[in-house]
Amino acid sequence: MHTVLLADNFSFDEPGYFGRAFANRSLLKAIFLCKSIDRVLMIADRNSLEVLELPPALREKLILIRSLEELNNAFKRFDIHAILCSDFTARYPNWIEFRNQKKLRCPVFGFTHSLSYQRFTASLYQILAAGPAEGDAVLCTSSCAMQALKNLFEEVGRTTRFEAAPPALLHFPLAYEAKTLQTPARDATPFRVLYLGRLDWQTKADILALEFLIKNLPPDHAIRFTVAGAVDNEAYKKLLLHYLQPLGVELCFSVSEKEKEELYSRSHIFFSPSDNYQETFGLTILEAKHYGCVPVVTDFDGYRDIIENGKDGFLLRTVAASIPGSLFILQNIVDEKTYHGWWAAGVAFDPRAAAQAIYSLSKDINKWQDMSNAAIQSVSGFSLEAASARFADVIEKQSHLNCCNSGKSNYPFRWNFSELFDKHPGEFWKGQSVTLTTEGERYLQEPHSLPQFMLLSETIKTGDIREFLFLIKRGHDIQECIRRGIEPVVMSLSMKNGLISFG
Repeated sequence: MHTVLLADNFSFDEPGYFGRAFANRSLLKAIFLCKSIDRVLMIADRNSLEVLELPPALREKLILIRSLEELNNAFKRFDIHAILCSDFTARYPNWIEFRNQKKLRCPVFGFTHSLSYQRFTASLYQILAAGPAEGDAVLCTSSCAMQALKNLFEEVGRTTRFEAAPPALLHFPLAYEAKTLQTPARDATPFRVLYLGRLDWQTKADILALEFLIKNLPPDHAIRFTVAGAVDNEAYKKLLLHYLQPLGVELCFSVSEKEKEELYSRSHIFFSPSDNYQETFGLTILEAKHYGCVPVVTDFDGYRDIIENGKDGFLLRTVAASIPGSLFILQNIVDEKTYHGWWAAGVAFDPRAAAQAIYSLSKDINKWQDMSNAAIQSVSGFSLEAASARFADVIEKQSHLNCCNSGKSNYPFRWNFSELFDKHPGEFWKGQSVTLTTEGERYLQEPHSLPQFMLLSETIKTGDIREFLFLIKRGHDIQECIRRGIEPVVMSLSMKNGLISFG
């Protein structure tokens, strides 16, 4: 049996039914469902976990960590088999370095979500400098993500003056929590096509191509189109209203979970012309397939991993323009959406090919039914249970490899800011002589919580203050207190709350 530490909250508490938070909630459930994992250590608040709706048996696996002290004790109390980060950028390299410094023996894993920001390159340097071990891995949600990250590590490796092997890159599709439902009984007419997702051509997909798709349909078609999702870009909303509404496209700019299910249940085709280099998987494709919608989507990034072209959906040929070199120089200067707008505008597909695929299925309901059945069956490979089994396999395989690079000690991305900012305060605690005040004497008799405890996540407690005050009462100076292991922050708390004063 395994114990795993979740190094962050996997954004489970973010609202919304789309995006990373939605995917991560399913990942968390898959982790808890994993039969070979009997303990899940997590830095979170118990009440905030209600959104996961875990059954009581799974909640028993949870061990909450609420302070630095509890975190340090966790590594002493438990044999931790894996540290899981929700991505490979923010905290992943820091946990590798932490593991090495503490000489722990557990692998560190991070997931791919976004890949197209050049500023993420800094994380790759941090990862290499931290000294990944053989057992560490980045869990890539698509084959395209694996290849992109491989290329990125190779480019970064050419610029370093030290030799360091990157972590393993392992294919790990996201989990989809499928609800139990009966196959929807759709009306044969009208034949319905749905796009559902964020409505922003700079960060998701350009739905304006529907204008040319609809105009390329034969006159006898009986197809109705619906575009639904949250509006991230008001200017784009106006364009959709101007170009698509006159063509009879139903536009829904606010969709609840129940409405989303109804849209899937009545639709025959799920259309998504993704042109977003961040789309490393495509969870809405699995949602649509679960309801029997046949995907007709662009052959782009993660989409091709979850569709068998011609069997459970259609992949539309895509072609992309090279991005101007000047854009990469300016990407951290110009607005982020401008940068992604260039990427998105450079990816194209032929609307006539999409029209042909959709029209042919609308005219051959038997073929559509066969593809719909195949789509429903294919979703099982991405279930919570399947993801749980993948977690078990990855942890079992990687934890048997070398999981500590203890020889790596000079991590260049960690500094002692107390030394670097030594001129900000007038002085630091080091060898001062202090005396106990009347308030300090009273605190020793009747200790109580200080207001600053709220900021310290239970790292400093009443007992720490009392221990320090006892040492001062016995005549010890600050230098001796530090030698005995008293944290200087305890001294500052005592001073600002009137428990001690300078002698």
